[in-house]
Amino acid sequence: SHHALPTTPSNRFGIVDGTLGTPVKGLSPLKLEVSENSWAAHQQKTGWAWDTLPMPSDEQVARNIKSILNKLTFEKFESLSKQLVGCGLRSAAHAELLIHEIFEKVTSR
Repeated sequence: SHHALPTTPSNRFGIVDGTLGTPVKGLSPLKLEVSENSWAAHQQKTGWAWDTLPMPSDEQVARNIKSILNKLTFEKFESLSKQLVGCGLRSAAHAELLIHEIFEKVTSR
């Protein structure tokens, strides 16, 4: 039989209040520890911290998305898709804008 898929990411991944799985009364979510040899520990030691980079404004992210999509061709897909991933996308609103812009491009051609 064919089951209906959940409609929200929180249901799809079992996320409840930002944690995975079903919450257990009286227990708090586990905090992940950074191991000595982890990527995060290496970044801290070398001084490269993603959270210290200036984040582009929502307007700049929108301009980046539109600019990258305007250049998109089959030949440039791989390099531009990497630029798109790194252009500052960080919220559901940014993802919605990206989807809207892609839909506009597809339906206008």
